[in-house]
Amino acid sequence: MMVDRIPSLGVIVVHFGQPALTLRCLQHLQEQRGIDLEVVLVDNSPNGDAPTLQDLGWRIRTLRCSNHGFAHANNQGLAQLRSASVEGVLLLNNDAFALEGALNALWGSMNQVQRPGLAVMAGGCLLNEDGTLQTRGGCWLPGRGHGLVLMGDSYPKEGVVYASGAALLLNREALERLNWQLDEGYFLYFEEVDTAERLRQAGPLEVVLEEKSHFIHLQGALAGSGKRHHDRSVRSEFHFHRSKRRFYTQHYPHYLPKMHFLHVLVVLKRLFQGDIMRAMAVVRGFWGR
Repeated sequence: MMVDRIPSLGVIVVHFGQPALTLRCLQHLQEQRGIDLEVVLVDNSPNGDAPTLQDLGWRIRTLRCSNHGFAHANNQGLAQLRSASVEGVLLLNNDAFALEGALNALWGSMNQVQRPGLAVMAGGCLLNEDGTLQTRGGCWLPGRGHGLVLMGDSYPKEGVVYASGAALLLNREALERLNWQLDEGYFLYFEEVDTAERLRQAGPLEVVLEEKSHFIHLQGALAGSGKRHHDRSVRSEFHFHRSKRRFYTQHYPHYLPKMHFLHVLVVLKRLFQGDIMRAMAVVRGFWGR
């Protein structure tokens, strides 16, 4: 009798405060069936307060690093997994909880399209706690200077389509193309958009947004990122515009004059609303050094 092969995936979970969330994330991973997981927990918190893992009865590699941003923390985990026999690596927020069969569905969709020389970025559906759809992915429109939240299968052809960084699976071809590293110039925001753009520029890329793979995602639970742009904290506003400037400088410099003009309008809007702190965050983020 022929036995189906059990796939092996690496998973990187970055911990930055709120140990209960991280523990919940790991417990949901532990409940996944039919897939072999090699989990790396990167403790990026200021006080080293990652949850105690002994009670899980599950082997997890834990690393401690200083907080130099989301990309830097994930790179510590990627360096650990590079020599492992994994067929892909899932970057998973600690406020994202894989529901039953989520990783199997994600792996299955990625495996279905894989072929030699093809980079694959796969993501599932992020759900709110009440089970409603939050997003299936995103599409950044470089010429317009803003993105779209994807809820279905259709999206503008001129955009950069990407899977959400909250639960993002990359196959080995994609990881090799990236030299197993995200761009550490992004402290927060745009990591997944930049990754998709880098992969697309380097060769064939398939972005899979799997509707049968579900994750509960507590959007903005840690970074103060909010559910919409006007919900962002001052700190998140700064990092969003700082990362946006880097993305355009690296990939779409011909749009920079337009982005400068649009950001002047954003600052004026914030000032008109009396939100001086967030207006200054935009200024420091987009034009600061």
